[in-house]
Amino acid sequence: MTHGRSKIIACRTVIEEMQQLLPSEMEWLTLESGLHLHPDKLRGALQAMIDHITADTDAFLQYL
Repeated sequence: MTHGRSKIIACRTVIEEMQQLLPSEMEWLTLESGLHLHPDKLRGALQAMIDHITADTDAFLQYL
């Protein structure tokens, strides 16, 4: 698995803390902050993101 085909999905708040720890070539995507307060919206947004990136991704990590 290469970093180019791995992606991280995180909320906007968390990714700010993570960016300095990630390899420079690691792609990351963000979801709207505060979705954890609305689990149905969070699940929908996360699934939509996963569906969108599945074709060109070997692995993804989620941090919400």
